[in-house]
Amino acid sequence: MEEAKEYYNEVYRSGGAGSVYLLPAEEVKFYYPNWKIAYDYIVRNKVNSIVDLGCGPGHFSSLFSESSTTINAYDFSDEAISQAKKRNKTNKNTTFHVEDLKNTNLKDKGTFFTAFEFLEHIEWDLDIISKISSGSTIIFSVPSYDAKGHVRFFNNEKEVENRYGKLLNLDLLNIHKFGKQKIFLYKGERI
Repeated sequence: MEEAKEYYNEVYRSGGAGSVYLLPAEEVKFYYPNWKIAYDYIVRNKVNSIVDLGCGPGHFSSLFSESSTTINAYDFSDEAISQAKKRNKTNKNTTFHVEDLKNTNLKDKGTFFTAFEFLEHIEWDLDIISKISSGSTIIFSVPSYDAKGHVRFFNNEKEVENRYGKLLNLDLLNIHKFGKQKIFLYKGERI
């Protein structure tokens, strides 16, 4: 079951387990390796504009502080967006929006999307991917473990590909392992 906005506001306010949401991006060991791979892909492919879905406290955007890439980042948590703005105060090319994406038209937002540790938190993950225009690209990550707030998790790549492969042509970019847990990083082109 999805958690309400108030739950996420409190998680971000408290910093979460190990206060990871209060740390700089480079110190968030669970997620940073995949963020860095995605960042490198975006820079290498000269992506000029990104729509970041479920951006949380803006860690990924902070990697672009020296970049001309434009980022429009969305989260429904007021607290996450407040932290994201503080974390990215010198990043002039990023705009943060408090918005529930459930009823948002993504076709007008862009053609390159990111969604890190977001899709497993929402029951309408397939709906949001369906809203992306054909030919658009998304880089996303999903976990192999359950946690409070997760609606689903994936035991292996086959499960990820079975869920999203009907909507996206998928390429596995990385599997970040820590202990017995994994985070799968994919690039998908909307069919």
